[in-house]
Order: sequence, then structure tokens, then C-alpha cells
Amino acid sequence: AMAAEERPWPPPFILGCWQLSAGHHGPLDEAETGSALEAQLRHGACAFDCGDIYAGVEERLGRFLASARAAGVPGAASARMHTKLVPDLDRLGDYTPEDVEATLRRSARRLQLGPGEPLELVQLHWWDLAVGDYIAAL
Repeated sequence: AMAAEERPWPPPFILGCWQLSAGHHGPLDEAETGSALEAQLRHGACAFDCGDIYAGVEERLGRFLASARAAGVPGAASARMHTKLVPDLDRLGDYTPEDVEATLRRSARRLQLGPGEPLELVQLHWWDLAVGDYIAAL
């Protein structure tokens, strides 16, 4: 991947990808989805936003980006990955920094990020601020 200092921050074009979750509409054709994502890269998308709560999206984006990078698709080498960390509502009371770390490692694995390649942005979604301690969990 391209060095972070060679990529613009904030990214000028972030593509939200919740729509890629089969939970929203049923199965998607992998090749058709890949072609659509590749077109977005070619038109300037430089960051993809997903979330651990969007079933299958991190995995789908990981497969796509690994394939696009291997094929030399323009923009793929420098594309950024953003995700959301969304603890289960029933876990808020006992969510720990270790849980956060495990969740982020799982997201990085699903997104097929290489060693030292960061998740550029992680948004925390805490379902109920009256339950648990989101600051302590971080």
C-alpha cells in the first residue's frame, strides 16, 4: 500500500458500503459488485466505509481490495479502509479494551489488511450511553 503521507487526508471521496450487506437485500453477485467497486476507484473513490455490524461487508471489501491490488487497478494500492466498531447491546456493560482490540483485529483480518497497514478510521457506535463506560472500554 502507498505510504499514508502520500494519500490525502481527509480523503476527498469516501464510499459508504453498508448496501453491500446481504442483510439489507439478499445475496449479491460477487463479480458485479467487484466491477461496481472498481468503477468507483477509477472515478476517484479513495476510501471505503463499512462496519463490523454490516454482515459480510468487511469480508467482501477485503476480497475486492486484495484482488484489485493484485490486478494493479488504479487507486487500489492507496485505498483506505474505514469501519465501525459496534459492540452488541447486551455487552455494553462489560465491554473492555481487550474486546475493542479483538474486534479491531477481526476487522483488519476480514479486510485483509497487511502487516502494519492501519484501519485509517474507526467509528465507535455505542448503542446506549447510559449503559457501560465507552471511555473505559477504549
